[in-house]
Amino acid sequence: MTLKQFKNHLEQLIGAVLFDYKGYSCGIDPISRKHYDVWCGDEIVTVQSIDDVLTTNIFDGKPLIDIFEECVDFDY
Repeated sequence: MTLKQFKNHLEQLIGAVLFDYKGYSCGIDPISRKHYDVWCGDEIVTVQSIDDVLTTNIFDGKPLIDIFEECVDFDY
């Protein structure tokens, strides 16, 4: 999955995207256009846009946009 495909999937509000990052189970659930649940391991945050999904420092203290290439086992 490319970052462009990832963003497109979230924009369509189809459903959650699950993936692994450094042994953590992570994911993003697009509830609505202004409500996205983002989690990594036991940490979860709710953000209000796809830009927030990409820039929130939840993935081991880093934003998704910086670690996307390290994510594996996408399930969507």
